[in-house]
Amino acid sequence: MEVPKSLEAEAAIIGATMMYREVLPKVAFLTDDDFYDPQNKTIWQAIAKLLRQGKMPEPVLIKETSGVEMTDLMLLAEAACMVSSVEYYTEILREKERARRLYFAAKKVEAALSDGIEPDKIEDELLTTVSKRTASEDTRDLSNEVNVDSLVKGHEIQPYITFGINEIDQATGGIRKGEVCILAARSSVGKSALAITATVESTAVAWNTLYASYEMARKQLWYRTVSYQSRVPLRCFRDGNFNERNAAAVRRAVKDLELNFRRIRVNTEANTPGKLTQLVRMEQLNGGAEFVVVDHAGRMMVDGNYRSDYSKMSEIANRVKDMAINLQVPVLLLWQLSRGVEQRADKRPTLADLRDSGQAEEVADMVLLLSRDNYNDRSIPAEQAMCTVDVAKARDGGQLGEIKIPWLRLIAKPRPNDIRRTWTEVEGYS
Repeated sequence: MEVPKSLEAEAAIIGATMMYREVLPKVAFLTDDDFYDPQNKTIWQAIAKLLRQGKMPEPVLIKETSGVEMTDLMLLAEAACMVSSVEYYTEILREKERARRLYFAAKKVEAALSDGIEPDKIEDELLTTVSKRTASEDTRDLSNEVNVDSLVKGHEIQPYITFGINEIDQATGGIRKGEVCILAARSSVGKSALAITATVESTAVAWNTLYASYEMARKQLWYRTVSYQSRVPLRCFRDGNFNERNAAAVRRAVKDLELNFRRIRVNTEANTPGKLTQLVRMEQLNGGAEFVVVDHAGRMMVDGNYRSDYSKMSEIANRVKDMAINLQVPVLLLWQLSRGVEQRADKRPTLADLRDSGQAEEVADMVLLLSRDNYNDRSIPAEQAMCTVDVAKARDGGQLGEIKIPWLRLIAKPRPNDIRRTWTEVEGYS
């Protein structure tokens, strides 16, 4: 198989760039990587240098900058495409460049396998190559970023990940692409419960979700999801003790969750930022990982040595944020707080507790601190327990403050008629 290339398209673009000033904005994102022929690469490097200096890429200046003979430049000028065809030929160049990356990546993989290199390293190199985009392509001005007419008419609203609870969505605006929301609490307070609520309700509106679970096995996650949907307490799943009504509710829930389960993919092994990023890239190539849940950061390792827990958690927070931005994915990052919270009289977490565990506060776009009254006061029955969600940080105009939510609202999906019933009357918890 030959190396993918189109010398005709290369000549057409270089010629048009030398001949027509109006094509410059249409080709400014191209780099010398988009050209295969060595001489064409040299010429494009010269053109890019002239443009950075504010000069028109005229043949005489290109000759002086690149050292390419004027005869060769004139031949390229004769091969120039029409202005109306520039976009067509630039797309050909981009397709050939992507095909070359795949071609050479395949060659590297073949050689690496023959040399006995570790599969993880080979896979990471392959995914980096496949997903690579040039810096110039991703760097552009803001002039056409937003259509003002569309914006003021409300058509530019970004899709967001729902938490599954209206009060939290209204306060925060949900989680959007490139954002990291840290959900922090002590162990067993309800982080995973809220994460599962967000997962079920987001997949219900077609978000393909990757759930990186470092605390729960897949079966446990299945139990929790079905428990939420069916409103059957988790202890029934734990003990395998279902009465007739609960058994029927579980069967209905599994049927109702059929499409959700197809949109939820679970991984329990990608427990470093590098492995997680690699996994998200792979999933996105197959149309997945539109929303990522990490449960939880404290169970992650780092790709290398670290001097302290603070530096380890800072590395994790920064790398997860890089992943969110570079792969344009919303991330819900569950965060375990230290025992210092329990030494406080009111047992409520604050941002100060987050500061003690790395640079999470600085990195996150949003921080939710979760507490529950019956976590410390066991005399409060589950059906009366209340959770406090403290929106401690929210960018882009989010509303800071505390939100009170019934505990059963986190672990049991509401029914339409719940508004007219007390929690003690709700099916499965009576």
